[in-house]
Amino acid sequence: MSSDQIVVLASLESASAYPDALRKVTYVDTETSKRLVLLTNNFALPAATIAAIYKQCWKMELFFKWIKLHLRIKAFYGTSENAVSVYVLVAIARKKLNAEASLYQILQVLSLTLLEIPHFTGTSADRLPRRFTIPLQENESVLLIAGQQ
Repeated sequence: MSSDQIVVLASLESASAYPDALRKVTYVDTETSKRLVLLTNNFALPAATIAAIYKQCWKMELFFKWIKLHLRIKAFYGTSENAVSVYVLVAIARKKLNAEASLYQILQVLSLTLLEIPHFTGTSADRLPRRFTIPLQENESVLLIAGQQ
């Protein structure tokens, strides 16, 4: 830890946006030898803990940056753990299959076929599965079958 100071924002615009005092923690990362300056309004935690929290948050940022870059995800439309998990799994499947369909199209097909609870009113012959295909590359497709078991 290089320094731990209490500061007040000096410019008129910054001071009017946040007039309270802030804590300035200066930290040198031992792995990269980079000097980091962190501003926080948390005065209760030790400076080393603030630096460790920042380091963990940065690892998550790098992970999501990697996901967006390599899986070609432009934005996450859901914020729950389940929504992000489904979106990432579909993106991984799309990459592995070299699918040309967009993530949105694949999610739409999956929501219509796999997540729908079918209601049957006819005979058992009416319980045949429905079939959907996702176009991939020329002369390739993925077949999704949905039905009641």
